[in-house]
Amino acid sequence: MRTVTDPIDPGSTASAGNVAESPSSHCAMTYRRQAAPPLAILVALANQGPAVAGEDDVNVVPRYLPTVATAVGLLAPRVLIFDWHGTLVDTRKAMYNAMDDMLARFVELDLLPRLVGPGRSRTAEDERLVEYVRQHRRLPEKIRSTGRLSRTDIFEILFGANAEAKRVAHAAYSAAYRHHYGAVHHLHGDEQPVLAALHAQGIRLAIASNRDREFLEHELAVLGGGWRGLFDVIVCGGDTPNRKPAPDPIIHAVNRLGRVPDRACWYVGDAASDVGAARRAGVASVFFNSAGWTPEWLAHYFPGSAEHPDVPDVVLGDCRELERLIARLARRSGARRPPASG
Repeated sequence: MRTVTDPIDPGSTASAGNVAESPSSHCAMTYRRQAAPPLAILVALANQGPAVAGEDDVNVVPRYLPTVATAVGLLAPRVLIFDWHGTLVDTRKAMYNAMDDMLARFVELDLLPRLVGPGRSRTAEDERLVEYVRQHRRLPEKIRSTGRLSRTDIFEILFGANAEAKRVAHAAYSAAYRHHYGAVHHLHGDEQPVLAALHAQGIRLAIASNRDREFLEHELAVLGGGWRGLFDVIVCGGDTPNRKPAPDPIIHAVNRLGRVPDRACWYVGDAASDVGAARRAGVASVFFNSAGWTPEWLAHYFPGSAEHPDVPDVVLGDCRELERLIARLARRSGARRPPASG
């Protein structure tokens, strides 16, 4: 048992339980752009562990990658906190252009010697990405054209535990992003109506993103359609001492909503760094498989090993599945949607 402290308000703490301290898993493997795999495939993957608990066993913690059809051990959420890019919207063109601008400055920024050394990467795919960046000072074209690998996960792969290198890289990335941002697209097109329905049911909504505020607020304005009014709290890069995969942004968002982190708070993201941040914050972790990773890739991404223990509480494909899961939990508990708190 450990105590989680809000990085902005150290007087606010919460018990986070047995939260893993190991770094979240990261992988540079690319993928085919496709729809999320059918639930039946992910259910089969989840069933590789012990038999799934019955409908009434709400407190049984699933062993491995449950889906909307098999998730147990989850409480109906009072708070939903979302990542931004790759979870609710698509800004990948600007993101990858800014990333390449930043990588081109590696020598100037003195980041080249701070790259993870040979034999120190988590996977062979990670090591190949590090070596490619070391030689070419840009991302492989296949990652640019097909991937949703986030800049946070890229920095974790490139720099590992070197916090100062990641700080420099994030600052240089933000400076570069200023020359590219503006275009923002709905990820699937159904995000806003689902969020509006959940908000109307009394669930508090928030964003916790590594994106700088000037960019995220602009992108919300570009989307229009009442997006900004859906979120009670928005925590951006620079609002806390540490960015994800540290838990600081999530803890701060929860505390600003007048709560302390617990299992009735869910963090929804599309990257391994999101899962690790949620685990360390002491909230439930929802992985959005918006990229359509195959079951084999998901098993590689979230091995659940002693070295890389961070696995999500549930894997979902989109906001509609999130809505269905919340409705299922509410029916199972026999309760109405939880009221807003704080």
